[in-house]
Amino acid sequence: RPNTGIWARMTTLPNIDSDAGQAALDRTLKTVIADVLGLDPATAAALGPDSGLFGHLPELDSMAVAGLLTEMEDRLG
Repeated sequence: RPNTGIWARMTTLPNIDSDAGQAALDRTLKTVIADVLGLDPATAAALGPDSGLFGHLPELDSMAVAGLLTEMEDRLG
């Protein structure tokens, strides 16, 4: 893989092979969801793997999905 563009950014992703890395990524994603959707942080923190998002959160429309993807790319590379 070349060390430029998207490949260079991808090398800075957190290591999620450990429980600590997975927990850090989980916290980051929940923070992004709270920030972009304007949710209470406690509501975002309560989200889990089986939580419904699209169609279950009125704040999560198609424009919000685009905003979430952009913010994830900005924060995670």
